[in-house]
Amino acid sequence: MLFFKGEILRRSVEERENLLLNKKEERFAAGRMKAGDPALNRLLDGRIPEKLDLTLEKAFIKAFQLIFEKGSGVIERSFDKEGIKKDFMVKEYALKLKNDRRSYADIRKSAGRSGLSNTAASGAAGIGMGVLGIGIPDIPVFTSMMFRSIFQIALRYGIDYDSPEEKLFALFLIRAAFSRGDEYKDVNREVDGFIHSGRFEDILIEEDNVISRLSFWEEGYRKRQMEYTARAVSKEVLYMKFLQGIPLIGAVGGAYDIKYMSLVTEYAELKYRKRFLTGKER
Repeated sequence: MLFFKGEILRRSVEERENLLLNKKEERFAAGRMKAGDPALNRLLDGRIPEKLDLTLEKAFIKAFQLIFEKGSGVIERSFDKEGIKKDFMVKEYALKLKNDRRSYADIRKSAGRSGLSNTAASGAAGIGMGVLGIGIPDIPVFTSMMFRSIFQIALRYGIDYDSPEEKLFALFLIRAAFSRGDEYKDVNREVDGFIHSGRFEDILIEEDNVISRLSFWEEGYRKRQMEYTARAVSKEVLYMKFLQGIPLIGAVGGAYDIKYMSLVTEYAELKYRKRFLTGKER
């Protein structure tokens, strides 16, 4: 409650939800702004094979391309898309009838449970492959799990992911979750920009001292964003994937899948919740 000139001003349910969201966004941003190199990176510094970073980047780009070109259908077979959509419709109807905090919480908790289950599954897969010494070949599985989690969270907030814009939005979510410091700030701004305007920022390209713009609708935009995201992810998981490629010991590297899946699912839940609340305000 707020007290103003002797009157009690009650925050609306929507205002309380937005306040809760803002606090969680600020907490997540603070973590990414001050994030440093993981302990594993410091431990293995100087022991990474030359050009492994480029190998990882290419592997992630290929995994992203697979998702964008024909991966959605494959991923959908691993969960009940229509069931999730119907569940959201029931929860949204309850929200319209009651418009109370419990109804909002039901939607939030449903999205959160999707994130937790996918994080656990990704961790189990990463550890299992680490025991066998499978590092880089794990990338398609790890990437599919990230998109699977994002797609499920989107559906639990009433957003379908089939359009090119929505798949790009998912790509931006991954890039932001793996970014640190000023890079996180810049990518997060682009994510929020899409939430409010429905479009992505142009990419500035400099060739022969001439700066040109590449917009979302132009050929090559998606490819550039895949490259940017692959660079952000590979930079963060470089040491983890190297360690994961060593039999038995690799289980430690595989366990880091849990950490990064947690980052992706937490960030995705916050941003889809923001889209849901922003849509209701409109």
